[in-house]
Amino acid sequence: MPFRNHLSYYLRYLTGPFLFLIAFLLLIRVWRAVRVQMKISAQPATYFFLLRESLKKESFLPQRLFHTNLIGTASFADVRLRDKGVKRRHAQLFLYDGAWFLEPVSKRSLTWINGQPVSKRTKIQNNDVFGLGSTKLTLVDDRKYLPDDGHKDVLESITTATSGQISVTLILLHLFFTLCMGILIYSLPEPFLPHRPFIVGFSVLVLAVSDLIFLLLNLLLKNFNRDIFLAFKALYLTGFIIQTRFSFWGLKTTGDKREQAIATRLSDWGQICLIIVVGLLLVLVISLVSAKTRLLEKLGLIAMIATTLSLLLTLVLGRGQKTHGAGLWIYIGSRTIQLTEFAKVGWLLVLAAFFKTRPPLKIQIRFAIWAAANFVLLLLLPDLGSAMILLPVTLIVFAVMTSEYLLTSLVLVLGAGASVFAYHSLPYVQRRIYGWISLWEEVNPQNSQIVYALQAVSRGGIIGQGLTRGSPESIPLAAEDMVFSIVCEELGLITGIAIIMLFFAIWLSGITAVMKGRDGYSVSLTLALTTAFFMETIIAIGGTTGLIPLTGITLPFIARGGSSLLAKFMMSGLLLGVAARREKGGYRRSKTDGVDTSTLGYLSKN
Repeated sequence: MPFRNHLSYYLRYLTGPFLFLIAFLLLIRVWRAVRVQMKISAQPATYFFLLRESLKKESFLPQRLFHTNLIGTASFADVRLRDKGVKRRHAQLFLYDGAWFLEPVSKRSLTWINGQPVSKRTKIQNNDVFGLGSTKLTLVDDRKYLPDDGHKDVLESITTATSGQISVTLILLHLFFTLCMGILIYSLPEPFLPHRPFIVGFSVLVLAVSDLIFLLLNLLLKNFNRDIFLAFKALYLTGFIIQTRFSFWGLKTTGDKREQAIATRLSDWGQICLIIVVGLLLVLVISLVSAKTRLLEKLGLIAMIATTLSLLLTLVLGRGQKTHGAGLWIYIGSRTIQLTEFAKVGWLLVLAAFFKTRPPLKIQIRFAIWAAANFVLLLLLPDLGSAMILLPVTLIVFAVMTSEYLLTSLVLVLGAGASVFAYHSLPYVQRRIYGWISLWEEVNPQNSQIVYALQAVSRGGIIGQGLTRGSPESIPLAAEDMVFSIVCEELGLITGIAIIMLFFAIWLSGITAVMKGRDGYSVSLTLALTTAFFMETIIAIGGTTGLIPLTGITLPFIARGGSSLLAKFMMSGLLLGVAARREKGGYRRSKTDGVDTSTLGYLSKN
């Protein structure tokens, strides 16, 4: 019996370091991919370019193209023209679904293609001549001059090496999960020992479904990003381990209530297993639909309505932990749903729909009105944690996709003003700020949660005390808001660092996908999703460790919460799907059998 109780202590030198090694290997692989893709993207030849003929200067100038290009006289324009008749924001030239399109920004912009005036989005092809004012521009497709030899072998050798690293990461991840779940199942408290076969069976089911989804995506998605999926897998399996630990320890009731409590805990834990299985199936379906169809582009209006409606319903029907400042849970019988988590997903879809190309000012104003109305709803709930995630994500996507840096700074100032308003008008915010400011001066009801969390992190040290050997009962909402502190206490600071590394690997993989993206919607949505994951992680960990005021944001995939977990699986499916997109014929020749020649062009030179 003593050995069983202390097993996790003896094995603590393996659990945390295992996850750290997994995160380290993934991060190294992703960083190498980022470096290579940055060099590829920096190459001057992208196989599409413009020949600029100025009637005024009588010269021909080559102009490099990106996936979306604003043409005009503005300093932030991608193709800047100062000729007669060219407006500040004259037209957009963008690559979408493998084809180039020219779209006048204003109806008053004089634009023509092959001698014919155009007033709406029009497809253009190789050697088409279009004009803006006194300037002629010719689209040139230079792919036919790409070499044919020597690239396939280089790509295959790199793919083989990568597959070996993936296999090692998978083996380590299985060892980590098996070791941790073995410790938990072997050390189960006595009341749950009769249910051990049930717990073993569902744990195996979760791992088996996870492996099956990985294999199916690897087979069905040609450009499947295995690094992103493995990082997600490491995170949700870690969350499953931590939530299993919370489910079966700390039972204190006796008599009939004890049996009822055991049944409730088993039911809640089974629900966690079911949510993970359903979430993984959603990842499969959403990834395939996102990668192989253009359905997402058609959901912009639906996402706008659904996002606003979700916040309104929460404002009217929401209940919950009023002592912690927000009632975000809608009760359906004995179960709850948090629609604000799904509203975040809808917000990101709307953001991508508006900024898949550089929109004209009137479209930006429409988005600003919609966004301002929804931010007001978030303040009324109040759900300042979601606002702290969505505002920077919106600003980053807006700045990258429009290059409107002055306007971005203005919105940032307005956001700061809204924060000051929220502080003065919401007592809940005032309590959180006061607790944060007084953190190192005194222990009070507003900061005691953070103080206890920091003490737990300190007790864990580098290696941790071992699974089940922490004291989550001393921290309010330990399985939710403060779960990071319990992870560090029981699995060590090394595990906490590994979790941060995994989210950073996801963000870097997303940046690589952004650089590879060749249509504006995919780029915008990928940037929004990866930034949202990273921002939510930083805010959750920062609040737990006292680096920023506590917001109530939970750590993705790790903290308890069915709605949050399902929403994160949906976001994972979207990210995997859009990252796997490749436009038809965008950077390929028909004779290369689908090989990405932009990548091979770089490899052939190095």
